[in-house]
Amino acid sequence: MSVGEDFENFCNNLRVSTFQRSNISYRYKQITKRLNKDFWNFDSETAFSFYIGSYGRGTAINGFSDLDMAFVLPSSLFDKYDSYQ
Repeated sequence: MSVGEDFENFCNNLRVSTFQRSNISYRYKQITKRLNKDFWNFDSETAFSFYIGSYGRGTAINGFSDLDMAFVLPSSLFDKYDSYQ
């Protein structure tokens, strides 16, 4: 193998697998749907939720251990939770 082929294999082995992406997407949508139902009384798998961290930036590598998400709360709930001591 050439250096170029070795490097291509190396890069391919770092990529998040299709199975892992599918699994992440399914779980993300289920969590988001539940949060939307509880906090917004809204039935959506994608609204008010964002991928962040390495997966959100597209820099995650195969075998990463966690997924960072951000969720937007209604302002009244944010103020309530933010005022807790």
